[in-house]
Amino acid sequence: MFPCVTSPVSLLDIEVYEATHTVWAKTGASQSVGGELMFKFLKNRVQKFTELYLSMRLADGQQSTSLVLKATVSITICRRTFQTDLIFLPGNRTLLGVDFLKTSGIVMNMRKNYWYFGDKPKRRIPFA
Repeated sequence: MFPCVTSPVSLLDIEVYEATHTVWAKTGASQSVGGELMFKFLKNRVQKFTELYLSMRLADGQQSTSLVLKATVSITICRRTFQTDLIFLPGNRTLLGVDFLKTSGIVMNMRKNYWYFGDKPKRRIPFA
């Protein structure tokens, strides 16, 4: 298990290659990001990575283009599995962005500290 050393309320437990990881769900990120620990974990599992140039705009308005690695990973959450593209940026933690939240249908209720799948609104799951 790879702990997420931070205090946001929106932490989710996921499985990748049958190992549990705690990651941050972030609505402010359009793209899901793999952190350094996730990168090492996937590299040890002989995950295929591709290089690409990615143009990014940060919250402060700064824009840059960087060469990054990308991998398509099967992420399982509550027995549902989704193919997700993760980009790997040095010094980051793993976070699931809006791309994953839309694909999975996850709806977050930050005020009441739970989330659910859009097709099962009565099955409320507390954040990790």
